[in-house]
Amino acid sequence: MQTTNSIDSQKIKTALKKAIGAINKGLDLLENQDYAQCSDVLVQIDSAIGSLNSSRSQVIDKFLDTCIDENIQIKDRAKFKAQITKLYKLTK
Repeated sequence: MQTTNSIDSQKIKTALKKAIGAINKGLDLLENQDYAQCSDVLVQIDSAIGSLNSSRSQVIDKFLDTCIDENIQIKDRAKFKAQITKLYKLTK
């Protein structure tokens, strides 16, 4: 039976692998000088960006769950604030 953590990790891994696949496909199109398919390169770039945004959102959600759970127990406001501030800066 899979735990919630392993399911979350699997979703993140899947999104990252999709991004890698899209990037590799875009690179293949460029390396083969298939410029007639410029729109295909753009589709692959957009696909990679979408997959990366998805994985980023999942990591942020997981981080917030973990961070909030840990800091509610520890009650370390300074650490919690620093982590949230760092997270905020990463999402800009």
